[in-house]
Amino acid sequence: MSEKIGDMNSHCGECDLIDWCSEPYGSPYLCTDGRFEDVEVAKYITLAETSAVDLDTSKITPEINRDDFDCASDYEDAVDTAVLNVYKVLVADDVEKRLEEVPNDFV
Repeated sequence: MSEKIGDMNSHCGECDLIDWCSEPYGSPYLCTDGRFEDVEVAKYITLAETSAVDLDTSKITPEINRDDFDCASDYEDAVDTAVLNVYKVLVADDVEKRLEEVPNDFV
């Protein structure tokens, strides 16, 4: 039996969901998200990898002030992280919708 997301107990950065989770300081924080507590990790990953979410980065303007950073690369990293977190939220929402459509034994 595969591990359920709700049983992962916040092992941030040490789990298979690292590419799809924003860990404890961002959203989505998958192992504490009640929508996915009974979902198998492998099933979530499969659905996330096959998500058709289209991210139009031109429409995303993170509220990050360039003056808060000492160098341009740190600012750019912060913006990239914010955009990636938006993408992860959109994928999580897509996975939630698609969970209702796939059979329980789907992986």
